[in-house]
Amino acid sequence: MSSDGPELTTIDLSDVYAPYDPDGSSYYGMYFHSGEDSSTVLDGFTITGIWSPFEYTFGYCIRCEDGSGPLLRNLIVAGNRAISGGAIYSVGSNPRIEDCVFDTNFGGWKGGAIYCNGGDLVVHRTRFIGNRSNLGGAVSLNAGATSEFIDVEFIDNITNYIDGAIRVEDSEFMSSGSVFTGNRSTSSSAGAIYSVSSTLTIESCTFVSNGGSSGSHLGGHLYSRSSQIEVSNSIFAFASEGGGIYLSGTEN
Repeated sequence: MSSDGPELTTIDLSDVYAPYDPDGSSYYGMYFHSGEDSSTVLDGFTITGIWSPFEYTFGYCIRCEDGSGPLLRNLIVAGNRAISGGAIYSVGSNPRIEDCVFDTNFGGWKGGAIYCNGGDLVVHRTRFIGNRSNLGGAVSLNAGATSEFIDVEFIDNITNYIDGAIRVEDSEFMSSGSVFTGNRSTSSSAGAIYSVSSTLTIESCTFVSNGGSSGSHLGGHLYSRSSQIEVSNSIFAFASEGGGIYLSGTEN
């Protein structure tokens, strides 16, 4: 825990490079892999500068695996770069994130800020700003992951292909009291949330000025295919392209 807070306490990883690892794993910065629970706390730092020159490496700033569930609190995680999960790469784990900012991180494949494969992801009172990836500009949920996003802001996140700030694939996404604004897909489909074969629960959320590429007709705010979706007490306004919501083979 930092006594001075993230504005004054920086972990600069710009001189750290991914070692060659033929099994495709590379983890440094913070590595949780021994069953850590919420009594393990990372609190009050700015973490920045990770960049890997190798396309086969994963998980840079923070990596969680083997059922670990640390509490990540009061962090600014900014300007990091990875093949997936520019800030956090989680596999079969249960990280809890509170009062953090994820700013301008890049994931080359999935998850500009967070890549979550299985496990349970809990995010409260956190901001995702200007993150970018090919799939899931801010967050990518995969392989049966469950998630809870409470009072979270997604602002100006960008994906290069067909989905939005959040990609939900064969997983569960729940959000309450969250705001999605200015998120974009530069190719097509939804700017905010893209769901396939998943379950979505959206309560008291606000979607404003999200959108796909010019001429898109596949949901400016939300695209859902072969999913179950429940939306209540939410606002969808000013989708820049593609209308508000696109549903295909979806139960609602």
